[in-house]
Amino acid sequence: MNNRPRTISIKEIARAVDKAVKIASEKHSVKFAEEFTINPGLIMGRWLLDDIKVSVAEQIATEIAQNAEAAVVVGVDAQAAARPPLNPVVLGTGGHVICGFRPAPEWGLRE
Repeated sequence: MNNRPRTISIKEIARAVDKAVKIASEKHSVKFAEEFTINPGLIMGRWLLDDIKVSVAEQIATEIAQNAEAAVVVGVDAQAAARPPLNPVVLGTGGHVICGFRPAPEWGLRE
């Protein structure tokens, strides 16, 4: 039995986040920075460029997490469906807001 954590490539997760952010951006008429932010163990997402209410940012983060999760599971190994759901996160720091998600501890990232 392999005890190594399941992994997902950065390319796969970046593609999933791009798709999820595009959906949220169009639905809520908000803009995000182009850059994909990964701070392992903290949050994966995008800087929000618009000033919106926290409740809307939380809704957007939830949608990004759900859509990214759906995009990642498609075409990934059969064990992907067993992964815990992504946890939506809104992080405010330095006058910026990041909407995204925190992967479960069972996830590992690879290049």
